[in-house]
Amino acid sequence: MKKRTRYMQNVPYALEFSRNCGGRTLAIAVAMCCVLATGAALAGGDGRFCSATASAQFKACGKEVKDDFFVARAKCINVSDPGEREACLAEAQAQRREGRQLCGKQRVARKDLCAAVGEDRYDPDFDPANFDSDFGNLTNPNPYRPLGIGNQWQYAGGDETIVIDVLDKTKLIDDVT
Repeated sequence: MKKRTRYMQNVPYALEFSRNCGGRTLAIAVAMCCVLATGAALAGGDGRFCSATASAQFKACGKEVKDDFFVARAKCINVSDPGEREACLAEAQAQRREGRQLCGKQRVARKDLCAAVGEDRYDPDFDPANFDSDFGNLTNPNPYRPLGIGNQWQYAGGDETIVIDVLDKTKLIDDVT
């Protein structure tokens, strides 16, 4: 085997193996195993669809936290003042820890929900007749949150205010406006 130079330190040994030992067959076998394993996991092969969904959401949450951390880290790298840069990196680490904790709490809540409602798939019937399309004359308006065009709500908390305006713009989803 060739001596690994500093330029080859990031090249995995498996890559060298595949170049030298007919790795095409090995690569195809590994790919097939991954496809079969992923398909079974996605299908909730054991009938635990709710738990499989909760696990997938947990993984997605973790990936999002990781992505956010590296974006924050990239921004911190460009801070020229060493003290500010260290503070920025420390904040990024703290947000990463908080994000991981939140992902864990959400996973527990989803698993609790699965225990409460069961493992069946959530795929409700969708009937366009159950939805209004005349937004000026709603047949069953929500008395607590009327979604009439022009309505506005403001939510204030801490130093933040969120304003929600009901617009006259719609989107067509499954033949429902």
